[in-house]
Amino acid sequence: MFKFLVIDLGIGIQHALRLLEDGNEVYYYIPWQRAFPTYIDYLPGIGFGFKKVMDFFSVLDEVDYIVFTDIGYGWTADFLRKNNYFVYGGSPAEVLELDRMKGKEILNSLGIKTTKGIVLKGREELEEFLEENRGKSYYLKLNSFRGDLETSKVTSVDDAQAFLDKLAGIIGPLIEEIPFLLEEEIKDAVEVGVDAWFDGENFCPIVCNAFEIKANNFGRYLRLEEWIPFRDMLTNPKFIDYLRSVNHRGPINFEGFWDGEEIYISDPCIRHSYPLSVQHALVIPDYTEFIISIATGECIVPNISDKIYFGLVNIYSDAMIGTNLWMPLNIPEELRDRVAFRRAVMIDDKPYAAPPDSLILSIINSGRDLKEVADKLKEDYDKCIPGTRGTDVKGDIYPMVEERLKEFEKYGIKI
Repeated sequence: MFKFLVIDLGIGIQHALRLLEDGNEVYYYIPWQRAFPTYIDYLPGIGFGFKKVMDFFSVLDEVDYIVFTDIGYGWTADFLRKNNYFVYGGSPAEVLELDRMKGKEILNSLGIKTTKGIVLKGREELEEFLEENRGKSYYLKLNSFRGDLETSKVTSVDDAQAFLDKLAGIIGPLIEEIPFLLEEEIKDAVEVGVDAWFDGENFCPIVCNAFEIKANNFGRYLRLEEWIPFRDMLTNPKFIDYLRSVNHRGPINFEGFWDGEEIYISDPCIRHSYPLSVQHALVIPDYTEFIISIATGECIVPNISDKIYFGLVNIYSDAMIGTNLWMPLNIPEELRDRVAFRRAVMIDDKPYAAPPDSLILSIINSGRDLKEVADKLKEDYDKCIPGTRGTDVKGDIYPMVEERLKEFEKYGIKI
């Protein structure tokens, strides 16, 4: 048994829970500090058997390993590694995500192609540009903080109005000061993704390919060299040297557009992908050993078959949006080992979803092919919690999966 400190931002609880289920002692921290802190900031994770901590520095010397599940602690992780702590996740490489244009510049300098982008300061400049380029397709993003504005496809200033009005209600007059990012659409290409891990020296030999259908995820684990769209990137010596220079040890995931010959990176993330990554915690048999091997710089190949496919369906409750509602999760016992929690507490062995996230849990299944996986997910979803909704799972899921597989085959990809 080992002692872990898991430093989370509230949505990676499943990673901590798996370490606990493996027989480890787990200290669990999520940031609650702000002027006039609230219980809602602190409560997620209570009741699961973790040792909740209010200050993670107070237990640093009591644990064997430290795990960062999300973004924002890159320099903290770097400091801890330099002081001889074993750390999984986090590094200064998170600049690739936190400053998207800077990230493009870094990747381009390493010989990695990215989607072309332009930064525009403030709403007025953005609207002027879209009006002058009416009819051309762009993806609208914020250059730094993604939580305030989901990526939106726009072809005119009219398309952007609803998103900008909503953003103005959040940040007020600062909407004229913040940098927006417009990325050009890649024509004749298919969007693909990968979850990978780096151990300070090299990428781990196994990766997880993945594709998204209406916010649900499907894919499988396979050898790095088999995932053709990202193979050259993940074996690029300059990119590997860059990750070595910041001593990154942990998860790293990418989304990009593959045109059949080259990949154009759109979203590099130096963290776990969410919600997809919760299935790693459920389906990798030797999860604790895998985490430790990356933190110590000697990545093992996890004991998971490349013949196994997986799927993940996310379950939402509209009643959670904009409220402080705590939702009881009456999960059928037969589904317990296939359900991943989001923000949750456990009271008297009964789980509750904590506000304010409308995504309350995910259902994960695996199988010998994607048809089997899709059928299992549909069956499990039908047993799920009344008053919730999945994303396009009320009918047969597999036709959507099959349509995407045909699109992949057009570009030489076999899942």
